[in-house]
Amino acid sequence: ACIIGLMIISLVLSELLVQYDPSSAFYMSPSRFWQFIIGGLIAISERNKNVRFSQKAMDTLGGAGFVVILLSMYFYSDEVVFPGINALFPTIAVALIIFSGRNRTGVVYRLLSVRLGTFLGKISYSVYLWHWPIIIFYKFEITALLGRYDKIFLLFLSILAGYIGWYLIEKRVALLGKLSAKKVISSSCIMSAACCCVAIYFSSGLTYRFNDEQLKYAQYLDYDSSIFREGKCFLSSKYDDVKYFDHDECITFQRGKENILLMGDSHAGHLYTAINS
Repeated sequence: ACIIGLMIISLVLSELLVQYDPSSAFYMSPSRFWQFIIGGLIAISERNKNVRFSQKAMDTLGGAGFVVILLSMYFYSDEVVFPGINALFPTIAVALIIFSGRNRTGVVYRLLSVRLGTFLGKISYSVYLWHWPIIIFYKFEITALLGRYDKIFLLFLSILAGYIGWYLIEKRVALLGKLSAKKVISSSCIMSAACCCVAIYFSSGLTYRFNDEQLKYAQYLDYDSSIFREGKCFLSSKYDDVKYFDHDECITFQRGKENILLMGDSHAGHLYTAINS
């Protein structure tokens, strides 16, 4: 009852959020939990051996799910608000297909159990992760107008990258199931921290956190230190001998202009650009 309650709350949240912020409704976990919960209910039902259906009933459920998925592919377009309630139909359809195969028999089960189908199923999530970056970079670097052969090539490339990702990453990560909870949690925390550091570095410190005025002030931290003419006119501890002083560049006289002799330490060096302008 608790799980079903959470599922309903998540579904309602998904439907409400998709009306105002479809991107968040799609990518945020709370508004997608209900789909995972439906899959969890199917998994829980496996433990209940008292639930029995005839093979004919199982085939009917699997066939109905298969038909709903095909109809969704045909009728769902870019105009369909998704996820929300509209995601309920294909989700239940998938659940019916999975449930109908619990006895490992039936028409739909045999159809989806062919070697090619199981292979694509294994690498499907990795293909899902790879396909969009591949398409975007292809559009940037090759052509933005994808023809038939471009799409076939991108499909092949996505499957290839998905297979490599599944073989080199997913299969290795699966080995974590044999580790202790302490090692899994600690390694996950380390990886998460590393990803956060990389994100902060490449986003220049998450600059979106600051307003325009703060960013303007922060720019002064990136000034070009060469404007102080260090080592020529401004002698620091690094250039601690008068021989470095460039008399011709630093002490000049121009007729018709107000000439100023600036002497001092680094504070005077900061004034140079203002006076020179």
